[in-house]
Amino acid sequence: MMRRRLALVLACLATPAALRAQEEPQVLLGAGIAPHGATGATAGTALVLGLRQPLVRSPLDVMLDGGTTSLPAAAGDTARRVVWGGLSLVIGGSETRRAALRPVLLLGAGLYRLGPLSGAPAPVDTTTSWQVGASAGVGVDALLGALGAFASARLHVVRGTGHTTTFAPVVAGLRLFF
Repeated sequence: MMRRRLALVLACLATPAALRAQEEPQVLLGAGIAPHGATGATAGTALVLGLRQPLVRSPLDVMLDGGTTSLPAAAGDTARRVVWGGLSLVIGGSETRRAALRPVLLLGAGLYRLGPLSGAPAPVDTTTSWQVGASAGVGVDALLGALGAFASARLHVVRGTGHTTTFAPVVAGLRLFF
């Protein structure tokens, strides 16, 4: 019995901190571009902040994230500032949680605040409204020593009164374990 405990303690000490941290909450900080419009030919900028918690003995992580995205005017649309936040499931195989590279699938819903983009040329819709929207996308997680990195591309669809706003931020950033 004593040998088992000693072996368990030694195994835990030998495990690198970065691997143990994969079960811990993570803060995500990222930035990227956000193509939008009917053809995706117009791109804005995106900033993302999130908190992600792996679920024990599950291939799922729960993520509370949000960001701000500026969308310049696209054909038939006006320039907008979108502030969003929501809850997402991050789906990745539990056997790959400790892998150097891990593909993930992102599914979520949240609240989106659509408003005018300051300093944008006319026509600008000056109304500001809160809407419910959904997002889905793919990404990859990577281990970089004691830090982690992520990259993701998600399609956000926000249906407003008589108008649908879609944008697809492609974001890369760091995962900080604590």
